[in-house]
Parts: sequence; C-alpha cells; structure tokens
Amino acid sequence: MTALNGNSFLTSQGRGNGASSRAMATPGKNGGGGTGASNSWQSGAITGGAPPGGRRGQMLNANYLLNFQYDPIPRPPPRAPPPRRQRRIQPYNKELFLQANFRFLVSDLGDYMLNASDPDKMLQWEDVAAVNVTAPEVQCPICLDSPPLCPQITSCGHMFCFPCILRYLMAGEEDLRGDHWKKCPLCFAMISCKDLRTLSIDPVQEYHVGDRVRFNLLTRAKGSIIPFGRREGGLGALAYSKDGRCHLYSKFTLTSNAEQTTDKAVAELMAWSARVEVCCVESC
Repeated sequence: MTALNGNSFLTSQGRGNGASSRAMATPGKNGGGGTGASNSWQSGAITGGAPPGGRRGQMLNANYLLNFQYDPIPRPPPRAPPPRRQRRIQPYNKELFLQANFRFLVSDLGDYMLNASDPDKMLQWEDVAAVNVTAPEVQCPICLDSPPLCPQITSCGHMFCFPCILRYLMAGEEDLRGDHWKKCPLCFAMISCKDLRTLSIDPVQEYHVGDRVRFNLLTRAKGSIIPFGRREGGLGALAYSKDGRCHLYSKFTLTSNAEQTTDKAVAELMAWSARVEVCCVESC
C-alpha cells in the first residue's frame, strides 16, 4: 500500500487470478467520489499499466512528482547562411572568339606593331583579307553541306556557304548605299555582304596508336607574341606570306597579294556553277 499527499490515490496489486494493478482515487477537495480521467491515467503510468495512446503515452515526464526541474540548455541561435554571390554572366564577345579560333591574312600596308605586342588587341575587320581555321569538320548551318561551298565567314565568326549566305543577305533591307543588312542566322548580329571574308579550312590530322608524331621547336623574341620555328629565322619580325597562306603559329600574317585567296574562291564558284548547268541540261 502506498499513500501520496494532495490528490492521493491507492494502489494495490492483485494476487488472485493475476489481475493487473488498479488505481482507486480518494475523494477530492469537494468530496466528490469516483475515479477521474486524469487520476486514472496518472495511476496507470505509475503502476506500469498501459496509458491511453499506445507506446508513445508511456514516455511520461514525471519530474513534477519529484518537484524537480532543470534549467534549459543555452544554445546559440542558428546562423543564417551567407548570401550567395551571383556570378556575373559575361556577354558574348565576338572579338575574343575570333582571336581564339582563327588566323588572319592582312595587307602589308597597315601598321600592326600594337597587335604584335598585345595579344588582346583585335585587328580591324576592314584590314582582314582572308581567314584561316584548323578544324576537324565544318558544316554550313543553312544547307548542312560539309565542307561548305566556297566558305565565307562573317564578322561575328560564323561560317557559311557563299551561295547560302549571299541569298540570305539579299533578302534583307537595303540601305542608302545599296548594302543589304540582315541579322546573322546564328547570333542575330547585323551583317552585310561587305562583312564577308573568304575562309580557308585546314583539316586536323588524326593520329593513332603507333604513329610517329613530329614536333616543332619554337622560339620567339623578347617582347613579341609571334613564335617562329627554330630553323625559320626572322626572329622578332612579323609573319609574311607570299602564297596567300596564313602562318601556322601567328595570329595574323602579312601579304602583298591578297587576291590569291579571292581567285581561288572565284574559281571554286565557277566550277560549281558549271556543274549546276550540266545537271540542269541533263535533267531537261
């Protein structure tokens, strides 16, 4: 028998038929009889009976019975995550794209000393006579031919067949000077026929396991960005071409005969036109 003060209650353990523990509540302050819901629940928790609510109800905090309490553990407030720095998206720079992917054939009448000392200095597009690129495969985005017929490159760095881009530009608006302007089919920059330059494409040589590879030893003069082969000579000078081809290791090459590349493009167009006429005659 156990007696508690306050709203005391009496517990007893049945010994007859294995009866479970039961709780009997004493009358309250007002003398009311019977067993209250809260008293019966507390008695069930002390005697080990299953309180209503299942197993979760067995986790009863009994600190109030012992008049015990503890101070809450001081915890620092959670720190807010640092603000994320938004990366600035740099706009597309066509000049940097052209310098990184192409080589240029320019007239020897211009002054290019600043371009020879500063790698970020872009050439004037008016001084460019032809462009050279080394790529595994080039495809015209209009007709999807590979390689393009008489390939042309725009001032924004996109390559097309000459008949395709010419037909596209002729459908544009004509200004007072008679030039047809239209947006580039790929980047939507305004271009005209005067912005087209002849493009020469050098294929990339593929190597396989067991092939012999030849390396070239390069050197360049102090203060210059143009490298030359060890046996070429001309150290510190600008690259010069007599056959209309761009120097392999220089960003730009000087030439006095820029018409050579134009003549090759015209000859290619004439051959293509002759083949088209033959096909039209045979079809008729």
